[in-house]
Amino acid sequence: YYAALLNKSPARRSMLLLYDKGGQIAYQEILGESCLGIAALPAGVGERLLVGCSDKVVEYAPVVHAGEP
Repeated sequence: YYAALLNKSPARRSMLLLYDKGGQIAYQEILGESCLGIAALPAGVGERLLVGCSDKVVEYAPVVHAGEP
């Protein structure tokens, strides 16, 4: 996946986008505040995406469905 964080300054909102291997949007979320930082933790740590917002860090992790490795 490729992750992008877009910041809409006047609206003080951000958008998190995750793209799949084909370049299509796999996940999109509008965040209700300005977020300026994004970091990926290595797969050995459990594949986590951290997004830094005004006064907090939001953690994202993939959902594994039954039958998937």
